Amino acid sequence: RLQAIGSRARSGRNPDASWFVVDAKGFQRWRGPANQDTIDQQWAHRDYFHGLGKELPNGDIPDTLKPVNKPHLSLAFRSRATGRAIVAYSVPIRDSENSVIAILAGTRELGSVLSAPYAEYKPRLGSTPTQDVDRTISILDSRNGRLLDHPWLHTHIATAPVVMLDRPTQAKLFPSDEKDIVRVHNDYSDPVSAHDADTFLGHWLAAFSPVGDTGWYAVVQERRDQALQPIAAMRENVLRTWLGALTVSGLLLTLIWGFVLKTFSNPDQHAAGNTTDRQRLLNRPDPPPPPAEGGPDNA
Repeated sequence: RLQAIGSRARSGRNPDASWFVVDAKGFQRWRGPANQDTIDQQWAHRDYFHGLGKELPNGDIPDTLKPVNKPHLSLAFRSRATGRAIVAYSVPIRDSENSVIAILAGTRELGSVLSAPYAEYKPRLGSTPTQDVDRTISILDSRNGRLLDHPWLHTHIATAPVVMLDRPTQAKLFPSDEKDIVRVHNDYSDPVSAHDADTFLGHWLAAFSPVGDTGWYAVVQERRDQALQPIAAMRENVLRTWLGALTVSGLLLTLIWGFVLKTFSNPDQHAAGNTTDRQRLLNRPDPPPPPAEGGPDNA
């Protein structure tokens, strides 16, 4: 375990919060790091044990309750050992007869669910020198609408805040008849805005991609106004260009039609001018006749 922790620290990956083993009745038999408040206590009410998608009342465990028989990602819950919000990934341990005899589980604190810190994702998702877009990634559990990882949660791990989508938003984003499909929304409201309005209030473009069949979604979101700014600028340039072209065309058409209308608006003046020219030609004196041959001028 120490080698694994050292390797994870050198790689920059987020550490696991804990590992533990519970038996087929839900009693914890081992935990690392050790904690006397959890050892030999029954945790069969936890979702990581039974996989029913909910927490059962502690101390009222039905005798028919069975442990999970396949790998399971639990709903988020508050750790008794640390007081922090965590999720657990549990897998069954089987005997030679394929019966489940125990559960092995590892946990991550909310805000550290992603395998790497946000600094590693930011170069891929953040701004570039030519595109200043406020963009981030988060993890959302569609089963109950709880936010599991988010840059804001990453800075508030110790207080274990519960950040949830409201029911109408949850129903809109994850319809019951459209599970585990990629979806895009152009009016997403970040639930963290209820805790930090200065940073996260407003409309976002968001893409939701399912994480296998776990019920989790990876969410990549960016400010809608910033993301659409290049489109708005292009539209303004196109409108400006067309407006200029229409203005020039309008001026040319005005000049042409003005000349045509001026020409056809004074037909009598042009007719009088033509008559005067004809009279001038008719009244011009005849030229003198040429001299006769053999006359005095030809001597």
